[in-house]
Amino acid sequence: MGYIAKEKVLHSGRQFEIGEEVLGLKKEEAERLIELKAIEEEKKAAKTKDDQA
Repeated sequence: MGYIAKEKVLHSGRQFEIGEEVLGLKKEEAERLIELKAIEEEKKAAKTKDDQA
């Protein structure tokens, strides 16, 4: 599962900017950052009619 930074996040010596995918998180780390509203789960875009053509 992917996570997107809603705030600047420093993890494992790397800074992730707003909107960037945050990689390498353990479940517990992700849960804590979600509670702090620093990251959110990446949402998969639904296919539209145009994508299927």
